[in-house]
Amino acid sequence: DTWKEKAWNACLVLQVGREGEDEVSWKLRLLEDIRRVFDGDRMGTQELLDALKTIEDASYKFNERFNAHYLSTGLKDYGIKPEQLTPRTTHSEEGKQYRGYRRSAFEEAWKRYLPEQSVITVNSVTDIQDEEEKDLWSS
Repeated sequence: DTWKEKAWNACLVLQVGREGEDEVSWKLRLLEDIRRVFDGDRMGTQELLDALKTIEDASYKFNERFNAHYLSTGLKDYGIKPEQLTPRTTHSEEGKQYRGYRRSAFEEAWKRYLPEQSVITVNSVTDIQDEEEKDLWSS
């Protein structure tokens, strides 16, 4: 291993929080990060890669191997594949097709593997405390 590969592996270990995590962990992190940066109904592959590299707490920008192939490999298990996209222009002759991803391709994986986090609000905590007090006084 080169020092760059060792540094990348160390970053992965830090990201997942403990050594010994398998490939599922970095793939889930990738899926989560894509949800954070995905803009609009579709993104070109290079546009998505560039957006991921802007995430401060991720190490994508330090990995020379983080490219279109790496991205597609990380998404393959979720059934997400890049496709040919047509530029959003009124005249199709103005732009060439490009490879990229549609938001709709991610939505099922986001729902299945990254459920929304439940948040307890101050009101709900107060309600819980009120219920506990009622139970305490009623017994």
